Amino acid sequence: LQDNSGNLLDGFHRCHAVIASGVTIPYIPVEGDGSMFDVIDQGRQRTLPQVLATKGVDHPVSVAAAITAASTFERLNAVGTYGHGGSYKGRNRTMQEKLQLFDLHPDLQPISIEIGNRRSGASVRYPGGWVSALQSIANEIALGENFATFVDGVFTGVGLDANNPAYVLRRRLLKLQSGSNRASQTVVEKGFWVITWNNYAIGREMSHLTWGTPSTGPKAFPKPLGLEEWSTGWYPSD
Repeated sequence: LQDNSGNLLDGFHRCHAVIASGVTIPYIPVEGDGSMFDVIDQGRQRTLPQVLATKGVDHPVSVAAAITAASTFERLNAVGTYGHGGSYKGRNRTMQEKLQLFDLHPDLQPISIEIGNRRSGASVRYPGGWVSALQSIANEIALGENFATFVDGVFTGVGLDANNPAYVLRRRLLKLQSGSNRASQTVVEKGFWVITWNNYAIGREMSHLTWGTPSTGPKAFPKPLGLEEWSTGWYPSD
């Protein structure tokens, strides 16, 4: 099965077997719509990075993470929550829905590649897809350069005073990543990124970083500045 440009859509393993065997076997080529590749052979579902790679998207793993984060922010804008206690409770998005979202936010590709390339200069671990989506939102309200400076501060800590939100986030991330139960902190880290960025964007200093209390649990998940302007209105009902 091939598309109208001659790209192979199905039969990869059979073709490789023919090459390996050195035996010529007659086949009847069938032409199909290239978009069929996204949904055929789904007994073992293709991952989003695999589908993006077939579409010629560079750094598909980083881009897929950014698309997933964008889906979270679109949900946050549509229903006002990231799930109970910060966890995601809605149904999983289909492949087609994720690809649709990518079409609506095409800047996620260059942004996620840039964020990924800056990873080598970071002394803190960070959710690359999440940071990429926040950069996209900041770009929408003409704060893209401010966010890039904020991220550099979190990554390096160079020239920051103790009350700078970027420094406050950096200090907290370093503390969290040294803990033994880091997996449970993922949602908390994402919330901290939003809280500190919002404060940085409006020039407000911070002396400490909290989100809820041990007795009450986390508050509602924070919305980044510019979310309403950035949102496309896309969010399939659960």
